[in-house]
Amino acid sequence: MSFADDSIFEDCQFINTTIQSASTDGMVLRNCSFTGNLNNMIWRGETFKGSPKMIIDNCDFSGSTFSNISIYAGINFDNSILPASGIRVFENPGGSFSKALREDSEDLVGDDGLTLQALGNVDCFSNQDPVIFDQPLLNNMLKSEASRFAFDTIAGEFEIT
Repeated sequence: MSFADDSIFEDCQFINTTIQSASTDGMVLRNCSFTGNLNNMIWRGETFKGSPKMIIDNCDFSGSTFSNISIYAGINFDNSILPASGIRVFENPGGSFSKALREDSEDLVGDDGLTLQALGNVDCFSNQDPVIFDQPLLNNMLKSEASRFAFDTIAGEFEIT
């Protein structure tokens, strides 16, 4: 599904809507509100090298749920409201949270290390502040006790909500 492709949505209400597997490259959301489910999407912001960037400006997601939403490369949420539950939000000034995840990944073996490396990917998350992970995404990624423990140890230093 292509949801936007260089589209601008202003003053829109998406009520009890399920949007999944949608392309958001080049989409601008301005003064919009969402209730319902947003699933399986990648939102790439202003520092992404490549396709057009997504812009979110003054939007209310408080009535929505995120499931497997990858948010990275400078999506700005300063004047927007995030979902009321089901997400974890982390400070990442200068990429410090993502760097800590990458550094700690070196102490883990096999898939556990790769998982933390992916969650701290320099190209995706170094310029994303805050970093937002939804609980379904974390549950899918952090499958072992070791990876969950390592993530939660680092997360405790940076978690906002």
